[in-house]
This record gives sequence, C-alpha cells and structure tokens, in this order.
Amino acid sequence: MRKLLFFALLVSMAVSLTAQPARSFKRGASENAFGYPAEIHSLSPGVSWTYNWGPNPTSYVRDVLGGGDAEMEFVPMAWNGNFNESALRSFYTEHPDAKYLLGFNEPNFRAQANMTPQQAAALWPRLEAIADEFGLKLVAPALNYPDGAINDGNTYQPEQWMDAFLAAYPQARIDYLALHCYMNSPAAQIGFVENFAKKYGKQVWLTEFCAWEGTVDSITQMNTMVQKIQDLELSPYVHRYAWFKARGSNAAPYYRLVITPNMVTHLPPAGTLTWMGQIYTHMSPFDTTYYYRPAELIPATNYVYSKGVQLRPNTDGQSDVKLNISSFGIGSVGEYLVEVPQAGEYKLTLRHSSMNFISTPRLELKCDGVLVTNLDLPYTGMTSTQDKWQTYEATVTLPAGKHRLTFTGKYSSTCKLAWLLLESQGGFQEGDVNGDGEVSIADVTMLVDLVVRQASNERSDVNNDSETSVADVTKLVEILLNQ
Repeated sequence: MRKLLFFALLVSMAVSLTAQPARSFKRGASENAFGYPAEIHSLSPGVSWTYNWGPNPTSYVRDVLGGGDAEMEFVPMAWNGNFNESALRSFYTEHPDAKYLLGFNEPNFRAQANMTPQQAAALWPRLEAIADEFGLKLVAPALNYPDGAINDGNTYQPEQWMDAFLAAYPQARIDYLALHCYMNSPAAQIGFVENFAKKYGKQVWLTEFCAWEGTVDSITQMNTMVQKIQDLELSPYVHRYAWFKARGSNAAPYYRLVITPNMVTHLPPAGTLTWMGQIYTHMSPFDTTYYYRPAELIPATNYVYSKGVQLRPNTDGQSDVKLNISSFGIGSVGEYLVEVPQAGEYKLTLRHSSMNFISTPRLELKCDGVLVTNLDLPYTGMTSTQDKWQTYEATVTLPAGKHRLTFTGKYSSTCKLAWLLLESQGGFQEGDVNGDGEVSIADVTMLVDLVVRQASNERSDVNNDSETSVADVTKLVEILLNQ
C-alpha cells in the first residue's frame, strides 16, 4: 500500500507541473526583426506563436523558434506569388511538428502582395500541394481594407477580393481565413472579424492588429488592446491572432512590446518588455478549463471575463503577480473560476489599493449569478501619484463544486486590485496545503506547483523553516505515508 501511495504521489508531482492556467494557444506576435533569443524568452510565457512574413525564422532566434513543440511556435508564410517553395519545404522537413502555412500577405494592397484574385487562385494549388505533403492546415490570403488600386487597376474590399478568388477557384482548399485590422474600436474590430467568419463559414486568423486610426497615444493603445484581446480570446470565430508588432519605436502609435537595446550601451537588456509587452504577455489566458482551489492565489488579472477594467504592471512590492487591475469602478466586472471542495464558510482575501474619491469601493459578489454578499473596501491611503496596498478579509458562504465568481463595482470609486484568495475558515491540519480540510495527494500537487513557480501560501511551509521549498514536499510526503 505504501508503494502504491508513493507512486501516486510521484504521478501527482508530474501532473502539478502543468497545474496552472494554460498559456493562450491563440495569442501571437508578428515580427520580422527579432534580434535576441531573450526577446522570445520574455514573450513566451504568454505568447504562443510568431511569424515574420517569410518562410523561416531569422538566424538570431532560429534556435528558440520551431514547430508546435518549440518554446514559441513559428508559422511560415508564402508572402506573394514569388514565394520560396524550397525554403518552405526545408522548414517543414526540419520541423515535422509544424501544423500551419499562411497564405499571401494583403494581396489587395499594391505595396504588399499585389495580386488579383485570379493570380492568387492560379498559384494556390502550389500551396495546397505543400500543405498536403506535410499534413498542414492552410490559411487563406490575409486581407485588409485597401488603400487603393492594385495591379489590374481595381480596388478590392476584403469580401470583394475573397468572392472573386473563390469564383476563380471554387474548389480552393482553405482551412482558415485571415484578416488584418487597424481599427481603434474593439467593437468594430471584433464585428469585422466575426462577420467575415460567418460569411465564409471558417474561423479567422487575425494576423495583424493594433489601433492606428488618427493619432493614437500609449494609454489608448493599452486600454483598447486589453478589450480586443478579450474579444478575440472569447470568440468562437477566431482561431489565432497576432499583435502588430513586437518591435517598434517609442512613438505613435506605441505598439511595441519589447525595447530594442541601444547598439552602443546594450541597454536596456535584450528582452526588456514595455508596459504594453508586460500586459500582452501576462494578462489572462482566458483558460475556461482551469478552476482555482482554496489557498491558491488568484491574480486579479486572471479573469475569464471582464468589463470596464484597465490593466497596468504590478506596483505592489509585496505581491508576486505581474499585473494589477488599475481601474475597477462602478460597473466594472471581473469573473473568476473556482472549485470549492465542500460547502461552507470561506475566508475571502482581496489585495487592493484605493483612494478617497466620492465613495468607498463596494464590490458585489455573486456565485453563478446568485448574490453572496457586498464587500465594502476601506480607503487605503492611495493618492493620485502613489498606490498603497492593503489586504481586506471577509467571510463568504459558498456551495461545493465548480463555480463562477463575479465581482461588480457598485459605487463610483478609485480602486485597484492585485489578487484574491479563498481559504477554509476553520483551523487546518499540518500538510493541508490547499485548505480543503484534509491532507491528500491534491495537497502534494499544489505544493509542487508552488515550489516550481517559486510561490507560496500561508499553508505551504509544511516543515516550518520559513520558506517554501522541496524540503516541504519531502515533509508532506512523509505525513501522507504515515497516515
């Protein structure tokens, strides 16, 4: 029996390495000038894939990009009618785990692929042949609202070009559609994408997007990006998306995610993320399969749905989270998935910063749409120039099972949120890391995950040495084996 339990513990430890919300499969970044592997390392915690409008990665980052099993997936593109078929075949031969091929880039733009629908249709069988040979999914030519006529003297709107392409080649193999969008409005962008998907009956890859209408400042770019990402993540009509683009200058429209080091001073270090990059990389992956358990810290920005929130890099020196909700006022909404092991009372802790503005912050809490309580958060002494963080505790009664907790701002206030935490109200026994009232393999799973992430909770110091480490795992295994 002891051997069987020990084997189960080892299995739970292996499972725990992935016991956290999964990185978004959809989220990508376009960039043709990555110059350092560190740029990929910094983005890869939240960015799954990239492309550079070409058939293979640049030499600088070739070792950290590849097929679907790489640190970050690289997706090749046949940019125009003169695509390098040999280079494409070489990449797919070297990366048998690759899954996709992107079609022509903005054929309805003279300065881009500049291809009539008929010209593209005539060449499409060559891409189909490559896709068939390597078992790839084929993504349609990426279309955008045009800036004028192409080589035949005609101006093609996205649907006009696609209709003519399909008329010229009715049997064309297209597994996914592709679009580019530079609208400022999140609602306009998702409407454009979803209407296109509905018309042609395929999911869309949005392979270029950011706000670029008029003069866009950095705050507008950040705030609209947050809403656009949520729309794209939650839409069943979107297969993948890629921000335009990872590198850029510190000037309008302020889209860059990473800062390019100075060639003389080499500062800042390669891989340094801008505020935009920190938010794009670390905001919620919208993993609706992952439910947080008691004693597991929930970053406030790891919601599965939000409304009326803004995100910024973390300013709380006592929190390990990467981002904060920097504005949660009247009408703001944040929804989180939790799994409660048994019905009863739980301690809810919120890490917040608030200032004296019209009224004290009040958050309404609902569980699966049913009112649980109202939370009146005190002022913390925050000013317009300096955050001041405090923890707020309340007792809430929750049913057992998997639930969606919804927090809604009820009063006009200035409130920021860093994290939230559910814990069992009663005293806990030694080794009950997840706070569910018992010591089991589930506690080992959580503890190993905390050690791997170099994180902790108030129950994780099992051996009482003032830190959470492998030694605590050893102690917990000993407790279980002696039960």
